Amino acid sequence: LWSLGVEEQFYLLWPLLLYLIFKLINEHKHLVFIGMLVVSFGTCVYVTNEHQSAAFYLIFFRAWQFCLGALALDVWKTHVVRGSSVQWARRLGILLCLCSAMVFDSTTLFPGWRAAVPSMGAALVIIASANDTGSRWLAHPYAQWLGRMSFAIYLTHWPPIALYKAVRLTTPSFLDMVGLMGVVGVLSLFLHYGIEKQFYRRSFDHQKAWAGVPAWSVFLCLIMTIILTFSAHNSDSVTFRDVMLG
Repeated sequence: LWSLGVEEQFYLLWPLLLYLIFKLINEHKHLVFIGMLVVSFGTCVYVTNEHQSAAFYLIFFRAWQFCLGALALDVWKTHVVRGSSVQWARRLGILLCLCSAMVFDSTTLFPGWRAAVPSMGAALVIIASANDTGSRWLAHPYAQWLGRMSFAIYLTHWPPIALYKAVRLTTPSFLDMVGLMGVVGVLSLFLHYGIEKQFYRRSFDHQKAWAGVPAWSVFLCLIMTIILTFSAHNSDSVTFRDVMLG
């Protein structure tokens, strides 16, 4: 739902908006980004209290995060933050991200002002990456591998959980979650190494670089089609169970 609600809007609209800003008002782009950030964040905080779903899914109320990322990238490129300030910015950014992961839960009113906590944390980590002496933790090979895998994990983590809940109509147990994590891990590995890395591979032999990928993609699409078809044909039983549980 997040991908349909916000991410696709970002891919379609944000590049066009950036092009217009850099083409027409490049000299004042920072003021534009800051103004958009303030207006979008203010309305996001206000709307979250009244219409949380709208604040979560509509791009206007999340545009401030895109602007924050653009400003963070600009600060990173210009190396404004230097010396010991970089280390403190990195530490604070990691701390904010960890606090969000540990404190926020399903009862947290989100996005609202609380979305600024992980967003600022991510922005600070981006800015701090300008330092030549990187973080010992973030520079570790395992941490970097996890970072490269993160997008694949993000794309594949929710469908297995959603399908589980649709079929079982219950919250996954600990063992079920371990099994679902295994499924997500397998899907993520395939997506990253089988498809995503192919886009970054600089090889003259394009046919070799993409060997087997179309077949695997078709195979996975067929599997998902079978699963969704099964769910559709069993929608009456799911509804019946919902009524019985209600």
